[in-house]
Amino acid sequence: MLKKVFFIFLLFWSNMSECNAQISIGMQLGATDNYLNTSINNLPSTVIKSHLGYKIGIPILYKISSTILIEGCPSLIQKNYSINRTDSLEGIVTQYNNTYTQLGVICHFVYGRQLQVFGGAGYYVAYWLTGTLKGKVPDIFSVSTNGTTQNENFRLASFNEKYSFNPQRDNRFEMGWLATCGLEYHCIDPYTLFLKCSYSQSLTDQQKSYMINQIPQYNQTFSFSVGVLYSLKQKHNEYM
Repeated sequence: MLKKVFFIFLLFWSNMSECNAQISIGMQLGATDNYLNTSINNLPSTVIKSHLGYKIGIPILYKISSTILIEGCPSLIQKNYSINRTDSLEGIVTQYNNTYTQLGVICHFVYGRQLQVFGGAGYYVAYWLTGTLKGKVPDIFSVSTNGTTQNENFRLASFNEKYSFNPQRDNRFEMGWLATCGLEYHCIDPYTLFLKCSYSQSLTDQQKSYMINQIPQYNQTFSFSVGVLYSLKQKHNEYM
């Protein structure tokens, strides 16, 4: 499946290279908010929280018609989340900061002239590059007992370390679908400013099948970004 997606992108790229007048290329920067969709029924006093990250992308757009275009966007994106303990374990937390390289291919529909709205959907492939773990865990050397209530008290110790990938457990390739919408404004020819909102849903488990009755884990990511496009056209037309 991965080979098919990359083949489609290469075909898309080769078609664009034959018709530079239809291409726009740019840069986008933004923030992500990722949530790990999984079941934690087997983990009492536990909640999963989404966390912010960053996204840097290079959108490349190919105009098919005045209302339809194809976008290919290689990007560097963070998909962060945390696992937090509650109740008597309040304060114990592990935050996962995961950085991916991602390639999305999207079909956009646009409406308008100088100010345009757009929306579209497509697929993406990603590779899990690096990860870090940070948070707070109980310090076992600080445990003390309250003689009156017989409750154990402990201090929390902070940690921050690089994540070590396990080749038997971690699935570093990710595929899924994504949807986008936003606004574009043609300011000074040949430049276009844009504001984009995207949502992506992974269809592949973050883990390999390494045990029986495994609970799958899927990334769900919102991103908000701003950027600029440069049209390679000789003359500025209705869209880039």
